Amino acid sequence: KSTADNFCHNLFLTYTLNECALRLIELQEEYEEAVASEDSKLVEQKLYELQTYESSMVLTACIFEESDNISM
Repeated sequence: KSTADNFCHNLFLTYTLNECALRLIELQEEYEEAVASEDSKLVEQKLYELQTYESSMVLTACIFEESDNISM
């Protein structure tokens, strides 16, 4: 049971990292479009969103490292 629990936990964390990475790619494109359109409010919003997803990736990596003793 422990091995199955660890597998599920790792699978979830890996999925979370993948989803954050995919969303970061999208947000980077949206941010660049906002900069090109010179929409300062949208640029600020996209920066906050980018920071949120970057922080989520760092937090997930820390949880991954803490639970599995894996250095990332």
